[in-house]
Order: sequence, then structure tokens, then C-alpha cells
Amino acid sequence: MLFAQAISFVHAISRADDQSIQQPLPFIDQPTDKAVPARARSVKRDGKRYLQDILWQESLLAVQVSLGCQTVTELISRLQEKLPQNSVVTRRRNTSIILGRFFPTDDVEQLPRQVFRAYDDEALLAAVMRVLFLEAEPLVGELVAGRLHRLPAGSLLPRDFFTRFTEEVLGKKETHVSYRCCTAARVLGWTIMEKKKSYVAQQIPDETAALLIFHARHAPTPRVIDLKFLLTESIWKYLGFIDEDVVRQFMRKLEQRGFLSRYATVDRLEQVTTKYPLASLLQRKVRV
Repeated sequence: MLFAQAISFVHAISRADDQSIQQPLPFIDQPTDKAVPARARSVKRDGKRYLQDILWQESLLAVQVSLGCQTVTELISRLQEKLPQNSVVTRRRNTSIILGRFFPTDDVEQLPRQVFRAYDDEALLAAVMRVLFLEAEPLVGELVAGRLHRLPAGSLLPRDFFTRFTEEVLGKKETHVSYRCCTAARVLGWTIMEKKKSYVAQQIPDETAALLIFHARHAPTPRVIDLKFLLTESIWKYLGFIDEDVVRQFMRKLEQRGFLSRYATVDRLEQVTTKYPLASLLQRKVRV
């Protein structure tokens, strides 16, 4: 159990400091940067220049802690108390990193908390959080979408795979960044290590996570969405979909299961018309 592991992790750490709608609906309006409060904006203005600690178990713990909090301020206070690091400065820094990734606005009611409260499913929560992590950490996102996603499952990675990747992206050798990229790829399930060799892992998309993330990003309420726009997004790669045709098959499946009102081609434009708001999907605990 992921949270059991997280709690075990907390207790085991030695006190180390570092660790069919009849009328047409409007096309979706894309969010602007101004829509995100400045307190914990997760987009890194430097692009892909740095990568902090992965903090995966601590992040899972943070979602659990958030269920008992009414505000982000309360979450900050309680999480700083729960983290295992001995140093107050380190706990504050790690809390900031975790909130920047998974609670990036002043509203505590973020997707990970909503999903775990509704489903009480640790595997589903992790599937959602993997995507959010890759969105919040552009360097690892590029590693997954631009490199690992292209490789067949089971491919043996060269020993210097992560070193070469970070040198190409950053323009210089950054050993600690290469190590963190390697760790993130393994923790997020994109690679496996056996006998000190790294291999590309088989990806099986969690379709329920895909449904929820799709609605959270683009259809919190019913609307018509241009599929061509959707297919340009990296989230499908982050979720493990092999290619655009597999995403189309997924959308057809959602229509057949009644989760979409329509998937159609209108005036040569592929469109999907959503049916339920995200809140309804969560309330009904819908699964694909």
C-alpha cells in the first residue's frame, strides 16, 4: 500500500537533513497565466534549468495530510510537522517543493486530494500524481515525452543515457541532476533496474486517471473540444498512450461507455463533446 509505505518511510528515516448535446457548446477557453495565483506557481520560468529532490513518498503523504486541512496555510503547517527530516529549514523547503508540484494555487482543493477523497485508491492517486509531477518538472517531462516514450518496452538504456540527456538539455554536465532524472524515471515507473542496468518499462495507461485529468484540464463543465488541440499535449505521453491513434481509440471508448456525449468529425474537424462535469465524475466514482 502506497500510504502504508509512506508512513513506514516516515518512521524509518533516520534524522537526516536531506531527503448527445443538441446545441453546440463553445470551444474551451485556454487558461491564462494570470489565472494562477503567484504564491506557488509551478511553472519554472527558467524552463528546464534545475530539478529538486523527487520527494515521492513525502508527496503521497502530503495528499493524505491534506484531507484533514481546510486551507493551504493549514496544510503547510501540518506537513512541516509530518515530514521526517530533522532540519526545520529542510522541512520548509521540501514542503514548498511538494506544494509547488501538487497544490500550486491558494486553493487546497486540488486534483490529487479530490481523487483520493472520492476513490480512496492509492494506485489511482499515484497515476494522477505522476502526470502532475511531469507537468511541474519540465526537465523530467522532456525526458519522458521526448526520450523514453519513443523507446520500445524492454530497451536497455546505455549507461550514460541520463548523463547525455542532461548535458544535451542543460549544455553542461550536472551529475546531481542526471542522478535525479534517473531516480525520477524509476520512481515514476518509466524505467526498471535489474542487475545495475536500466530498462524501459512497459506502460499500461490508467484510463480512469486519463478520464479525470482530461476533464480537470479541459472540461470541468460540459463543452466541445478540438481533438487536434488535445493531441498536441504531452499529457497523453505522460499517461503512457503510445500514439495519437490510441488516444482516438480511448475517446471512442469513452463515447461508447457514455462518458462523452459525442466524438465526431465536423467540417473536417475532430471534436469531442463532454457530458459530465468533473465534480460529477468524482461524486459517482466513475471508472473506465
